[in-house]
Amino acid sequence: MQTRRQFVGSSCAAALVAARGLSWAQAAVDFSLKIEPCVLELGPKKTVKTVAYNGVAPGPLLRVKQGRAFSVDVENRSANAEIVHWHGLLGSPVMDGAMEEGSPMIPAGASLRYALMAEPAGLRWYHTHTFAGTDMNRGQYTGQHGLLYVEPAEDAGRYDREFFLTLQDWRGQMMGGGDGSMNPEYEVSTINGKMLGAGEPLRVKEHERVLLHVVNVVLFFELARRLFGDRAAQPQAVASPTHPLVAPFVAAALFAVHPMMTEAVGYISARSEVLCATFFLLAVLSARRWMLGGPAAWWWLTAGLWVAALLSKEIAVMLPFVLFGYDRWILGGTPVERQRRRQKLLVPFAAIAIAAGLVRGAVFIFLEHPGEQLLNWPRAYGQLTVLVRYVALLVLPRGQAVFHDVVSPKSLFDAPALLGLLAIILLIGLAGRLRRSFGVASLGAVWFLLLLVPSSLLVAMNQGDGMSEHRVYLASCGLFMAAGAGVAWLIAHLSGSGRALTWLAGAAVGLELLSLAGATVLRNAVWADPVALWREASDQAPESWIPRTALGEALHEAGRHQEAIATYKIAVRLRPDEPFGYLKLGMCLAELRRFDEATQTFQELQLRVPGSTMVPIGRGVVAMMAGKADIARVHFRDAIRMDPRDVMARQWQAMLEEVIANNPAEALRLCTEVQKIAPATLGNDACIARNRARIAGTNGG
Repeated sequence: MQTRRQFVGSSCAAALVAARGLSWAQAAVDFSLKIEPCVLELGPKKTVKTVAYNGVAPGPLLRVKQGRAFSVDVENRSANAEIVHWHGLLGSPVMDGAMEEGSPMIPAGASLRYALMAEPAGLRWYHTHTFAGTDMNRGQYTGQHGLLYVEPAEDAGRYDREFFLTLQDWRGQMMGGGDGSMNPEYEVSTINGKMLGAGEPLRVKEHERVLLHVVNVVLFFELARRLFGDRAAQPQAVASPTHPLVAPFVAAALFAVHPMMTEAVGYISARSEVLCATFFLLAVLSARRWMLGGPAAWWWLTAGLWVAALLSKEIAVMLPFVLFGYDRWILGGTPVERQRRRQKLLVPFAAIAIAAGLVRGAVFIFLEHPGEQLLNWPRAYGQLTVLVRYVALLVLPRGQAVFHDVVSPKSLFDAPALLGLLAIILLIGLAGRLRRSFGVASLGAVWFLLLLVPSSLLVAMNQGDGMSEHRVYLASCGLFMAAGAGVAWLIAHLSGSGRALTWLAGAAVGLELLSLAGATVLRNAVWADPVALWREASDQAPESWIPRTALGEALHEAGRHQEAIATYKIAVRLRPDEPFGYLKLGMCLAELRRFDEATQTFQELQLRVPGSTMVPIGRGVVAMMAGKADIARVHFRDAIRMDPRDVMARQWQAMLEEVIANNPAEALRLCTEVQKIAPATLGNDACIARNRARIAGTNGG
C-alpha cells in the first residue's frame, strides 16, 4: 500500500511533468520516443490496433557505448498516463521507470526526459511498466517494448553481422484454468512485429559469423511457465503454496547462467544449436496452443517451425516424441480431446519423423558409406558413459573443456557402459514413477534423453566427436525444468516449517545461481583466448593428440612459433601414425626457414606411414615456401599419382600456379577437378571464379 508521503511525492512529480515537460537538461537529447496509438500490420490481412513507440513494434533499437551518459525524451501521445522502464540498466530509482520505486508517471500529452547511464554492457530492453490487470489493451499486452544495446567498451566479440529479434503475442484473452486461475491465451505471435513468413529474412553471406540476439531464455521461461500452469490446472495436481513462477524462473535462470551453455553460445560452429533451440521452443509453444483447442493456423505454424528447426539441426526430429510426453503427463483432457490430438498431430508428426529417419539412414548406408559397417558398437557404448558425464557437468560444472577424450568400452558389460545404462533406466523409471505428482519433471527427464539420441546415434556411426558440450544446449532444458520443479517442491515443503527456512532455501538458490553466473564469466574469458582454451583441453586430455595439435595451431596463429613447434612435437609423439601433425609441424618449421628440419619431419612420416600422400604434399609445401616452385610442383603431382582423388594436393598446386607461377588456366583446371571430387570444399568456388575472371580479363585485353 502506498504511504501518504509516497502519494504526495508521486502526485507532485506528475504535476511537474504535466506543467513543465520535465526538461531537466538543456543538452541535446540522444534519442526520442513517442508513445502513440497505431495500427500494425503483422502479416497478410492481419492488423492490430495498439500503442507502441514511434508507431512500430518493437520500438527503435537504441544503441550506446558502455559507460556513456545518455538521455531519452519520451512524449506520451496516448490517452493514458504511461511510464518507460529501462530494464537491466543501473541508475537512480527516479530514472528507472518503475512506479513502485518512485519513478514518476508521464500524463497523457506530457513529456519526460530520462537521464541514464549505459551500464552494464549487453542486451537490455525498455518497455512499459503500466499495470494492465485484465485489460488486454494496456501495459505489456501492447506494442510498448524495444531493445537497448549497450556496446561493450572492451572485448565486444568477433562477428560479421548481428540481428536483434523480439517475440510478442497479440490479441490475447483471459482463459480460465481448472484450478480457478485466469491466464492469457493469444491469437497471433510475431518475431520483430511480423508473423512467420511475413517478415524480411535474415540475410547473411556464406561463412559469415552472426551474433543472434535471440533471448532463448525468455522463450524457455514462457514455455516452462505455461507447462507448469497446465499441470497445475489438472484435477489430479497437488496444490502448491509456492508462487507459480518459482519453478519456471529457476529453470530459465539455470538455462541463462549455466556455464555448460557457453560452448553453444560462444562457439561459431555450434550456433546451429542455438538457432534450432529457438525454432524448437517456438514449435512446442505453438503445438501447445493447438492442442489446447486452438485453430488450424497453430497446427500449420507448428509444422513450419518444426521444419525450420530440422533445417537448423537434426535433433529437432524428436519434437513429436516430446509432444507425446506433454500430452501424456501434463495436458489431460477428455477422451475426445486426446483422440483429436493424437490423430491430427502426434501420430502424423511421429510417422513423418520415423520415415525421415529411415530415409536418411538409407542414404547414409547405401549412398554415402556403401559397404561400411553401420554401427561402431564401442563408440555406441561410449555414448552411455558420455550421458553420465553430461549429467555430472550439469550438476557440478567442473572439468569443462572444448575437447573431451572419450574411452570407448569394448562391451556393454564394462563398468562405465553399465553405469550409463543404469543412469538411463533410473531417469526413465523416475519419470514414470513421478508422472502423476511431478508431470513437468517427468517430461523434463524424458526431454533430456530424447534430445541427446540423434547426436549419440551419429557418433555411434563414426560421425563427429565422442563428446561435445554444445550438444546439451537444448537437451538441458529438460533437466532444468526438473530442477525447477524440485526447487519449488522444496520451498513448498519448507514453508510449513516457518518463513526463515523458506527464505534460507531461496537465498541458497540465489547463491547457486550467482556461483554459476561467475563460472560462466570465467568460461567466456577462456573462450576469448584460443591459446587458453586449447591449453585447458590439453591439460584435461594429456594423452590425446587432437587438443595438442589445436593448441599448436593457436600458438602458431598467435605468432608464438617456438611454443607451437614444441607442442606439435608432443602431438606427433602422442600419435606417430597421424600425418596431420607432421604437416603442421613441417609448415611451422618452414615458416621459420628451417627447411632442413621441415624436410626431416616428412622423412620421419615416410618411415612411420609408408605410402601416405602427406609425405609428398609436405615436401611440396616446404619447397614452395623455399621458393622452389618446380620442385614443389613435382611433389604435388606425385601425391596426385599416389591418390587420384586427393584434394589437398590439388589445392596446394592450384595455389602455386595462381600465386607464384601466374598460370590461372592451370589453377582453374585443378580447382575444377576439386569441384568434381568434393563439391563442398571450402574456398574452391572462389578459386574457380577468381581464375576464370583472370583468364577472361587476359583474353579481353
